[in-house]
Amino acid sequence: MALKRLATGEMVSLSGPLTQEKHPDRLLLAAIPATAALLPTLDSAHSTLLTAQPRAAMPERAAAIIVEQRTLDIRHDTVIRGVFTFLQSLAYLTASAEESKQLLDLQQVLLPEGLLATQKSYREEAGQAALLESRLTPAHVALLKKLKTPNGTLWTSIQEWIQLGAALGKLEDERGGSPEAAGPTAAEGLAARNRWIRTVNAIISVLALVEADEPGVTAILSRIAEAERRADRRGDSAAAAPPADAPAPVEAPAAADEARKNPGNS
Repeated sequence: MALKRLATGEMVSLSGPLTQEKHPDRLLLAAIPATAALLPTLDSAHSTLLTAQPRAAMPERAAAIIVEQRTLDIRHDTVIRGVFTFLQSLAYLTASAEESKQLLDLQQVLLPEGLLATQKSYREEAGQAALLESRLTPAHVALLKKLKTPNGTLWTSIQEWIQLGAALGKLEDERGGSPEAAGPTAAEGLAARNRWIRTVNAIISVLALVEADEPGVTAILSRIAEAERRADRRGDSAAAAPPADAPAPVEAPAAADEARKNPGNS
């Protein structure tokens, strides 16, 4: 999760040495067959990050929207991961096969694509939130209200998820009407970041599998881990103090029908 919280500049800084043919870090990874095979993909992901950055200064509001969207998106994806893993954990822990199936069925209703839902564009995430709201039945809502979490119930988290998606869509609408300088779209920038994240995660996983204990490799992994820790701390701070226009938590309504709102009208 922490890699997603990295700023694009941090990503480029981390992968830069790994893409330079003569750099010691590059030579170390090239000497390991499993990671050597991933280097062309890393080169491409790094290059895409460089080309996907804005080519000219954007209007002040457009730049602010990007920052707001990134902050909301971090919380949006965190909530999704929490909902997904919470239901899965409860399904494992319950002694009732019937309850386990009920929980996993609810997980499937909420997240038909699983955690791939966190890899969508802002516009898609807004649409996902609206679709989710339309899929929930009174029975689903009743079950969600029964499942307690540290912040209330799982229904509270679902409402936050829906509101975050709606807020991302509203900002995307505003951004779409803003005259920005010619350059890559927000979706292209997000796709570039996601590709970099997948590639770096693959390299980390491969190094763990082959148990590479070369000191230089350990140093590479340590730099990535430290960048992740810093990004996590920033993300936690952002979650503790959201932007002024971030959606506020909503009290769970008494009836399921009253709970249904159209994000497009928010």
